[in-house]
Amino acid sequence: MATLSAQRRASLAARLRQGRPRNSGAGTAGPVPLNDGPATRRLVVLHAVGGTVFPYGHLAHAVADRFAVWGVPAPAEPPETLEQLVTQHLETLRRFWPGGPYRLAGWSMGGILAFELARRLQADGAEVELLGLLDTPIWLPGDLHPTPVQYAGWFVADAARALRADVDRPPGLYRAGVEEQLDWLARAMDPTGEPEQLREELAARCALFCANTRLIAGYRPTAQVRARALVVDVEESPNGSSRWPDVIDGPTRTRWLPGNHYSFLQPPEVSRLAAELLELDEEGQR
Repeated sequence: MATLSAQRRASLAARLRQGRPRNSGAGTAGPVPLNDGPATRRLVVLHAVGGTVFPYGHLAHAVADRFAVWGVPAPAEPPETLEQLVTQHLETLRRFWPGGPYRLAGWSMGGILAFELARRLQADGAEVELLGLLDTPIWLPGDLHPTPVQYAGWFVADAARALRADVDRPPGLYRAGVEEQLDWLARAMDPTGEPEQLREELAARCALFCANTRLIAGYRPTAQVRARALVVDVEESPNGSSRWPDVIDGPTRTRWLPGNHYSFLQPPEVSRLAAELLELDEEGQR
């Protein structure tokens, strides 16, 4: 089994905590700065099902000359509906950046949140200048009823690939008990240390992953959004993002990028994604 360096484990622990702070009165975490880009051009990225915004780190670095990238993590305690979650994030945007114009992007579930936020902002008269939907599913099944063990298996597989942990596939994934699967992931990430604290973080992260997965079950967009948009499909991903242009009213750039659902946000593939995003923004400035 491949293992992680001490520095990588420390970084991992910090990332796992990101997006799961103590709840504030507003019910959601504050935005997280992901680079030192120009303050006059802000790009806001929304969390995926795992709740953190660290998967956008490489992208934020690649576009730092053009955008100040801010990530909006998940609230510590997810609400009961997707609409309520969008409302919480909308309040965050208004609180930190009340004036707009807004540039929003999201990977996977984050794209759903970006689209729904754009819809709500426009309904209130705000300008959405740019929208990025990064390997975002458009129609999700609503009739799945996974067991806790299956949810844990999804989380472990997602965490290992999103974190690029380079660990062997756990034996009995989706069949072993929840505790066993989380213990395996904790040992894989910190095989020589004391994994109790990491194990606690993983349990909280798994609960958040499951809650967010339930929120988007059966999702269908119900209205159009007016924006200059980038819709990204990834060659090795099953998500099928190509129907998003049907609900976008505005210049839309649809691109197929190499890699899988995780690797296209990591070097070297992320450079292609960054280039597409920058070119779309340049078109809007002409």
